[in-house]
Amino acid sequence: SGNISLNSPINLHFESGQSLPSTVTVAGNLSENNVATIYLVGNYTEETQVLVAEGEVNLADQVGKFTLKNENYKISDEGTVVSKSGGGGTVNPDVTVTSWSTLKSTIESIDTTYTEENPYVIEITSDITTSADTAAEITVSSHVKLVSNTNCIITRTSDFAGVNLFQVNTEASLTIGDANAGGTLTLDGGGTDVSATTSLVNVSGTLVLNEKSVLQNNNCPDSFATSGAAVYSSGGTLKVFGSTIKNNSNNHSSNFGGAIYIKKGTLNITSGTFEENKTNKNGGAIYVTEGTVNITGGNFINNKVSTGSNKTETSYGGGAIYIDSAETSISAATFESNITEDGVGTLLITNIGTETSPAMIYNCTFTNNTAYQNGAAIYTGGNSYIEINNCTFTDNTLSNVESHDVYIGNTGGTTKINGSAMTGAWTSSSN
Repeated sequence: SGNISLNSPINLHFESGQSLPSTVTVAGNLSENNVATIYLVGNYTEETQVLVAEGEVNLADQVGKFTLKNENYKISDEGTVVSKSGGGGTVNPDVTVTSWSTLKSTIESIDTTYTEENPYVIEITSDITTSADTAAEITVSSHVKLVSNTNCIITRTSDFAGVNLFQVNTEASLTIGDANAGGTLTLDGGGTDVSATTSLVNVSGTLVLNEKSVLQNNNCPDSFATSGAAVYSSGGTLKVFGSTIKNNSNNHSSNFGGAIYIKKGTLNITSGTFEENKTNKNGGAIYVTEGTVNITGGNFINNKVSTGSNKTETSYGGGAIYIDSAETSISAATFESNITEDGVGTLLITNIGTETSPAMIYNCTFTNNTAYQNGAAIYTGGNSYIEINNCTFTDNTLSNVESHDVYIGNTGGTTKINGSAMTGAWTSSSN
């Protein structure tokens, strides 16, 4: 408070549900543009107070001098947390559609005056299958939201095996689902009836997956190298607010990310379920490299890495998530019954964090996960600086060596474990 000057910003970690200070009092006008970075850890809701003003201070003038390290939220002029839930349009549609050809022509004719916060809203009013006469992906070049006020499914057919359902261009956004909609909208890859060679959605811009959206059943066979069966993103942004992503798989030996693949992009998850996704190499549900990962909730259940050859190398693993060289913060997430049949770690993180800004894993639970060796729950590797705080580890097992929850395999940097309950302890490559 007051007219302060800092040589470097400070970090403030606010943990919902914890008996810790949860607000910053601004008692005077702040001179620095970046006074502090606030990390939100745990389940935050609308109107949680993080900043308050004292005396004659106009809080609205000071809010912009704080950085909120969570792209899923922002700080309002009143100092409260406001969710950046994807898409600000209502569930009252601009238009309704009942066929793939109409959906394609509608989306590709939308002008660019719309925004992610106020998109053009399309209601799907019946089940849709991709049609052979328009066997081409839908290109999104503006800002579009798809909703259903019933329960509708868009299903990929075999004639669509070689193209994405949606291509989201740079500077554009596609939002699927709405918590206030009357029903759920599902993108279905057709399951084993369709040998898909591409993802459901290819993202260069922004994809927002809200509550009442499902991405499922996209099966990429071992004859095609397709990373991210549900979503492939290079340089784009994926935001997940309560979506369900399940039963997606890629089976080629060089594939990454059973459901999600992100390279040099951003992943934000506040809630949602990732279940029974599978890959043959790294990241049963999610693979991220050279980007930003910010997870503040979500359930990762029964995801799997399986090559069929008992790989012991650390280049294989991450039954739920594999993160390499990405700025990382994970909190309030649940990892349960994930299987790394070959390789290491349910959560494999490598080459992340710095000495002054370590990667954070907070308030997560790891239960009944299995790996072949080295870190039934977490494997840390490479030149990494990581803090694991207040996590709970229960009944995680290894099939090839004596079980332990966390394996510290760093070749450089440090991994710190604080306040965490373990049944399987931890070990390191230097033990």
